[in-house]
Amino acid sequence: MATARILSLIDGQRSLADLAQALGAELGVEPPLLHEPLRQVLQSLLC
Repeated sequence: MATARILSLIDGQRSLADLAQALGAELGVEPPLLHEPLRQVLQSLLC
């Protein structure tokens, strides 16, 4: 499942940019096109 692959990347060692790139690849969008709320959620998971 794509969600499990993305969540497995959240290990505290990867940057937000790495996570956005992986998520963008799963969704078929470029990381800069990810919505701000999604970026904020990913950031909160890393803190």
